[in-house]
Amino acid sequence: MMEKVFKFSKEQKALIFNRFVAPMNGTKEEGMHFIEYCEMLGLNPLLNDIVFQKYETKYGPRVNFVTTRDGLLRVAVRDENYVGPPISNVVREGDHFEFLPAEGTVIHKFGEKRGRILGAYAVLYHRKFRPYACWAEFSEYYKANAKSQGGKSQVWDSYPSTMIEKVAEAFALKRQFPVVGGLTTEEELGMEGNISVPQEMEVKHQDLPKSVQSPTIQTQQTQQTQVQTKLEDPAMDMETETEREKIEIQTQTVQSDSETVESVESKGIIVQIVSIQKGKTGNGTPYAKINIRKEGGEEVIVLARDIKIVENLQQGQKVRMEVEEMDGFHFIKGVEEID
Repeated sequence: MMEKVFKFSKEQKALIFNRFVAPMNGTKEEGMHFIEYCEMLGLNPLLNDIVFQKYETKYGPRVNFVTTRDGLLRVAVRDENYVGPPISNVVREGDHFEFLPAEGTVIHKFGEKRGRILGAYAVLYHRKFRPYACWAEFSEYYKANAKSQGGKSQVWDSYPSTMIEKVAEAFALKRQFPVVGGLTTEEELGMEGNISVPQEMEVKHQDLPKSVQSPTIQTQQTQQTQVQTKLEDPAMDMETETEREKIEIQTQTVQSDSETVESVESKGIIVQIVSIQKGKTGNGTPYAKINIRKEGGEEVIVLARDIKIVENLQQGQKVRMEVEEMDGFHFIKGVEEID
């Protein structure tokens, strides 16, 4: 049996049931199953890593646990066989694209004039397994999810390239790390609960690069809709917890996660510029999306909030770059040229 990544306290278990399971009419047993599952995989519903769902079908009620691409990546990173994030991108009409999925090989070059989105690919490496490469057909997911096509998701209308790339990455993560193979992601279902863009980069343009998107921790709204349900099971019961105590528990958990994010800020690393993509958002704000390669060979996508900081960079150039991670995305803090 798998060892648990962490264990929730009695108060946290009760809070999870009250806030996420009970409002969906989940039973005590379903709540215990959800919490056990979260502890096994190391996904925290208090931080919006995973969502409890229960809905009616013609065969009766069904329970489903839903995460995000970032939640799957969080699990994969802990695995000793993890060697780096998926290599992925969106393919458009006019691009040069060769794809050999059996070999895990992709040759992709942007065309001078790029047309409509065809889909997205993702390649994920593993220390023990062969590279896994997959393709997500854009038309299938766009028609199923976009509000303009009769679906429920405005995000698929506003950020189609971002969403289809996340779907491809989710496929690759689930194939290479079977422990998360049974999870469905919000990107696949067209859910919008944890999908948003930072306010400072808010746009309404379909060509928005994926790096400007980040999940948010929704605290105030969910605190207002807490259900006063008390579990009968002693292992999950809470004694005399007030609403204020519930909020304090949640706040402490969120603060702990923020401290972790701050702790991974680099002090400056040597990287090579693989590619640079510059453009403007729908409201005219310049942006830069840069693919960098670390000394160990890992490639990472970074964003430049200030376009001036990268205007002199060239493909193949080596620089010292200071990067900060925020909500699973990387932003450039500073760049120093190397002689």
